Amino acid sequence: MGEPRGGGRGAALFGWRTARAPHPFVPPALLANRPCRTAVLVAALTMAVNLGALVLVPLLVVDVGGLAPGAGALVVIPAGIAVAAPSPAIGRMSDAVGTRPLVPAGLAAVAGALNPLHRRSGCRVLRRLPGHGGARGRHAAVASRLRPVRSSAR
Repeated sequence: MGEPRGGGRGAALFGWRTARAPHPFVPPALLANRPCRTAVLVAALTMAVNLGALVLVPLLVVDVGGLAPGAGALVVIPAGIAVAAPSPAIGRMSDAVGTRPLVPAGLAAVAGALNPLHRRSGCRVLRRLPGHGGARGRHAAVASRLRPVRSSAR
């Protein structure tokens, strides 16, 4: 339970310094911007997923599956390739068509990738993941209502 308390203390100290410092780390006007807050939330959730995929999965296959540490590290290589290979094309596509049509396409791709796992495993937990069962509609509804962050790089 120490991590949540430490995170809460860090957030409180961050807020205290932001309110009192003449030159804060993050200008308070930026925190008032809703798309910026949404982008920060999405980034935090993305990092939580990456932590699960890149750290916890190799630990699981080493500790529970009995693999050697080197073999456990090799487990995440296909996931890294699956993310890195289409990234340039998806970036160009998002510049061309915008982000709104890509969200349902991404959810469909995740559902399609999870479908073989769902069918081959007897585990009912997979039915609760996005793209399976009743959760699909809720996740798609939330994702479709997020406003895209406008790129200022143009």
